[in-house]
Amino acid sequence: MFAFGFEDEDIGGTEPSQNAVNPLDSPHLKDSLPPEWESLDSLVKSLINVRLSFEKFSTLDGNTLFRRALFDIKHQLMVEDDDSQLDILTSEDLRKNVYEGGLKSWECSIDLVDQLSKTNIDENCVLELGCGTALPSLYVFGQRLLHGNGNLKLILSDYNKSVIRLVTLPNLIITWSQLVLTDNQRCQLQKSDQNVVADELLLTPQLLQAFQEDLSTRNIDIQFISGSWGRQFINLVQQHLPPSSSLLNLTSETIYQPENLPVVAETLLQLHQGYLAKSLVAAKDIYFGVGGSIVEFENYLNKCIKSQQLNINFNTLKVNAGLKRSIVYIH
Repeated sequence: MFAFGFEDEDIGGTEPSQNAVNPLDSPHLKDSLPPEWESLDSLVKSLINVRLSFEKFSTLDGNTLFRRALFDIKHQLMVEDDDSQLDILTSEDLRKNVYEGGLKSWECSIDLVDQLSKTNIDENCVLELGCGTALPSLYVFGQRLLHGNGNLKLILSDYNKSVIRLVTLPNLIITWSQLVLTDNQRCQLQKSDQNVVADELLLTPQLLQAFQEDLSTRNIDIQFISGSWGRQFINLVQQHLPPSSSLLNLTSETIYQPENLPVVAETLLQLHQGYLAKSLVAAKDIYFGVGGSIVEFENYLNKCIKSQQLNINFNTLKVNAGLKRSIVYIH
């Protein structure tokens, strides 16, 4: 069994300067896409009559998830031939300020799912930073669907709006269709002149309407933010989320770059100061050839907590895997 182990010894290093620019206001963020609140209604309408191919898979701990197949996403991109979206159709995992890897399910997001399955999630709002395929949020969403406990606000944030439209939202709709609808209901809601097989889902207007109506009945509110993090992102969240909210922040594979690691840390620390918050940050221990690491993230948190005298703690869970990975729990 694993246990969180917190050590409060001084890690060392230089304390952040009082006159230093907060990473949330860093000049390098000006080259990134500004954050924007995305309408669920408009995203849903853009998917009418899209056919999704999907797969069912299990995590190492046996948690079942559904996600859209990568080949299917790329097929839709090519069919639509939209220059504003084609930038993400690349053989590269990442392209700075263009595409941040959201089409791929990364290992640490699966680690986060298994950790969530061992965690009592009673927060009424879940915010996932850098969601992409949104596997951790899909798990939380699925549990609320299965156990009939609504009253949930999901805020899903990804750098690319096209990733949100093509994979994040489709994965939520697929999960809903598989966990809520009976075989007969799925058949009725997909009635059209197109043939649909078992591992496909045709997003007819009727099915999409049923999806939105069921969420409303369950008091599940799904919202999206595209673009970069930073001061504008924090302001946007605060405009839409009351300060009394209990908040669970989830993020995986987002501290891989030394340049962005402080932005992730400061974003989470700001949210912890404004809300009743907890955070789970999943990452590889070392990102070879890139520079980010769990140790650097821990060091940065320690410096901020001590220099600002924040009433915030964190501990780190080591994941049992060949490639060393961890989950930092901030509370």
